[in-house]
Formats: sequence, C-alpha cells, structure tokens
Amino acid sequence: MLTFGTGWLWDYLRRSGMRGYFLPLSGGADSSTTATMVAIMGQRIVEELASQEASTRSKEQVLADVRKITRLKDYTPTTWQDLCNKLFVTCYMGSEYSGDETRERAALLAKQIGAVHTSILIDSITDAIKSTFAQVAVHSGRPADAQPVSRDRPSTDISDVA
Repeated sequence: MLTFGTGWLWDYLRRSGMRGYFLPLSGGADSSTTATMVAIMGQRIVEELASQEASTRSKEQVLADVRKITRLKDYTPTTWQDLCNKLFVTCYMGSEYSGDETRERAALLAKQIGAVHTSILIDSITDAIKSTFAQVAVHSGRPADAQPVSRDRPSTDISDVA
C-alpha cells in the first residue's frame, strides 16, 4: 500500500502505539518537506480506503489501524486532510530573528495539510539556555590559544561549541 518514506511513517505509527507526529514547522525547506511527507502518507491511507483495487481485508486492516492510532473507535477519515488533522501537530517556534514570511508559510502549509498548528515564542527559552551555558567552567582540554566565544550574538560557527 504505502511506499518509500511515507510507508515507514505509517508503519512507525502502527507499531509504536503513538497517536501521531509533532513537527516544529519553520516554513523552511527541511520542515516543509517533512510535513509534506506526512501529508502524502495521509493521502495514501485515504486512497487505500477508497480504492476499488484494494482487497476488503486490506481496507479493514488499514481502517482498524487508523482507529487504533486515533483512538476513535468509529472514525473513518473523509479526506486526507481530515486524517492529518487527527495525526499531525505542527508548531512555529518563533524568535526575535523570525520573519513574517516564514511564519506565514508555516501556517499556510499546516492549514493546507489539515494539521493542528500552534506557535510559541522561544526567546525566553533560548535566553535561559544561553545563560546556563555562559556559566560553564572548562576545567581541562581547552587549547591555550583558543578565543572565548562572544555571548553578544547567537553563533553559527561549529568551532564555538568546543
């Protein structure tokens, strides 16, 4: 029934006992691609349930799996978006560096997929993490000629981690 990446997404839900997926959706290419894979998974499940070629046994198993995952004993998805609404939660995690364009793209994609979409500002969380790591004391293993990391801006340089 399901193939490629979307097949293992569905298989994972069936086997794990989880109720769905949570995805931080930034509006960028990586998270949008992942969200699209969940949407395709939902499309294929609903297509299987409506298929004239699928066996009765296959349809019954898929529907039983859907009901087990959603924990809705009489539920039958009417559209793939309806199914995604039961299985998929996205969250835009914005900060002072976030722009309206990515926020809007994330919200639009989630709406088109049917996902439950939420948002949170994470500045206080990132400030707390930065503050915590600013207090780290390195006791050994740091090269004598290493320059201290600037705490005034977020770093994207992997060497700042050392």
